[in-house]
Amino acid sequence: MIVYLWIIILLIVAAVIYLPEIRKKIRTIIVWTVQILVLLFGIYLFIVKYGYSQNIDKEEFMGYDYHCRMKDWNRVIEMATKKTPKVPITVTYLNLALYQTGQLPDKMFEYFQNGPEGLLPTFQRDFMIPTVGGEVYWNLGFVNTAQRFSFEAMEALPDFQKSVRSLKRLAETNLVNGYYEVSSKYLNILEKTLFYRNWAKETRTFLYNEDKINAHPEWGEKRHFQTDRDFLFSKMERGTMLGIMFQQRTDNRMAYEYLMAYTLLVKDMRSFPIFFRLKKDFVYREIPKSWQEALVYIWGLENNDMETIPIPVSKSIKESVVNYANIYTSKESPEPLLKKQFSKTYWYYLHFRDFNPINTDNSLQY
Repeated sequence: MIVYLWIIILLIVAAVIYLPEIRKKIRTIIVWTVQILVLLFGIYLFIVKYGYSQNIDKEEFMGYDYHCRMKDWNRVIEMATKKTPKVPITVTYLNLALYQTGQLPDKMFEYFQNGPEGLLPTFQRDFMIPTVGGEVYWNLGFVNTAQRFSFEAMEALPDFQKSVRSLKRLAETNLVNGYYEVSSKYLNILEKTLFYRNWAKETRTFLYNEDKINAHPEWGEKRHFQTDRDFLFSKMERGTMLGIMFQQRTDNRMAYEYLMAYTLLVKDMRSFPIFFRLKKDFVYREIPKSWQEALVYIWGLENNDMETIPIPVSKSIKESVVNYANIYTSKESPEPLLKKQFSKTYWYYLHFRDFNPINTDNSLQY
């Protein structure tokens, strides 16, 4: 006990003697700690503002891209429902997924739309946009356009390497076109890869076998829908291209629904009723929602009585367009109120959405 007592006494004496030094060291430690924390916080803010958001955009895009490649269309729509896509090429994937699940004419305006670029991207000399655009044109049956996009996308790779994904599509497009020697050239390369070897070997069995290609669920369909008319690809003629495609193959439902969607996105109210009458070969449970909204709007421009419209439009849409028109014509600045009530309608897009003429916003690269 005496020893412990002496130790305590010595500690007290030492604390009294060295207290100013201890206080000084503690003060220094606190100052340095605060400075380090401020520095770390500044670095964090910099990363969030300039790096993290871009990484999130890239991660989001790669998620869309992966699920589309796997044809997991419902997963794409699920992603868009959780967070509305605003990068143009993710909107392209969303619209493709909506079509593949039979929901494009009904639900496209429930999501952000950036104009025709979100439906049919314009060609740009980089890797990602032609890759995404090529997927859409391939599904529509524009085989040569899809081939061009894939080839140019591969040539635009930043490291000048070859894209196995592009090579696979080039093998497919040449197979569909009947250029079997060219397709074989790409298959030779793919047969030397780890993950595409089996696919390439199986695809090789289709070379020079017309019946087998025509019976294939994807390649046979592309042959059936492929246009036989030559035209120059132009961003200003995308509607015409869809019209030519549909005129040649009136059973191409995707070409028709994309033509209708394109007409709405470019706000061509003169052509829409004309194209609407072409749907006689397709069966719908009821007229899709976005089409009804466009038709009642066109009817209301020259008619006050919505009940006399000679097209089966739902009662709720008739009532909604009347409410929309009342707010639009009576308020000096109607946009905030209309956005709150009608942001998921075609009418709101028609009046308040300015679309990007070129798909250049927030371009992404791997």
